[in-house]
Amino acid sequence: MLLLCGCDDSTSAPPSGEPPTEVPAAEEQQAAPEETPATAPAEAPAEPAAATPSEQPLPPELQELAQAGEQGDAAALCRLGLAYETGRGTAADAAKAADCYRRAAEGGCREAHFNLARCYALGTGVELDPAAFIEHCRQAAEADCAPAAYTLGCAYRDGLGVEADAEQAAHWLRRAAMQGDDAAQEALEALLKR
Repeated sequence: MLLLCGCDDSTSAPPSGEPPTEVPAAEEQQAAPEETPATAPAEAPAEPAAATPSEQPLPPELQELAQAGEQGDAAALCRLGLAYETGRGTAADAAKAADCYRRAAEGGCREAHFNLARCYALGTGVELDPAAFIEHCRQAAEADCAPAAYTLGCAYRDGLGVEADAEQAAHWLRRAAMQGDDAAQEALEALLKR
């Protein structure tokens, strides 16, 4: 399951569920991914606005996030990206969301790395890129983002974006499980029984 991090400084464990959504093979990358409960944003989109995203002014709370982001606040940029991705407080705009996540990741926000990895895995606002999915997921996991470690472990277990590697899968699943991720603990136990 690919989760959407909400950029809270305290990373919570993902809900128990399925492994991450598969990263499509190169020949499948042209098709738009189907939104499923596993790939849907964590929050329900707002009602569609009459104005296009470029015409719609940001509400004050999102303007504050944008200003804080321009001043180098990576967590604010990540929250702004979440607003653009979910359409919460503004019109949904996947490209703007991915750009906010990219800039926040460059500023060191682990949740932004994970959300950007999700964008690359699904082709949301960016081109599908399995290598970028793995790279950003790894950076988030190395910064102790439990959902990223779980996702990376599942990617190695299933060969999604990387060559299947049970040792790497166990490493990342164990790391997520040690952070209290129940789904990772279950996946690790199942992997070790193989």
